[in-house]
Amino acid sequence: NHNEDIHLICVSEAGGFTIVNEAGEDGLGYGLLLYNGQTVCGDGFSDNSATAICRHIGYDGFDSWTNDYLFDIQDNLEIGLDDVVCSAGSWHSCTYTTSDNCDHNEDIHLICVSEAGGFTIVNEAGEDGQGRGLLLYNGQTVCDDYFSDNSAMAL
Repeated sequence: NHNEDIHLICVSEAGGFTIVNEAGEDGLGYGLLLYNGQTVCGDGFSDNSATAICRHIGYDGFDSWTNDYLFDIQDNLEIGLDDVVCSAGSWHSCTYTTSDNCDHNEDIHLICVSEAGGFTIVNEAGEDGQGRGLLLYNGQTVCDDYFSDNSAMAL
């Protein structure tokens, strides 16, 4: 009976980080890394930094990262973080500075990835709901029996 299907609205506690596409819109985990609307310089950035930030914004890890001038929008942005050095894959292991000695050809571009374990959220058209819509597991709806706030947080 589909009147017990789960519908979710997920929110991110990204701590100021976003990833945008070349138009400055949500890059869905792929594109230019921003911190409070400003770019992140690549000085000191490493695989640990990429892992820590991707995990901090709700992904499981990263696929790749580079520092370069790739999007025209970079000229219109300030550089907000520099020297992002992480000793492990957790944001709590990171140090950084908000002053910089960088040019935009050092801005970080990041590809974050998820291993959702079969869960997806779709909109009314059956497309990626971007955290808002009908919860599916391996393409099938999920019943709300025993589903709780804790269940939603685990996703």
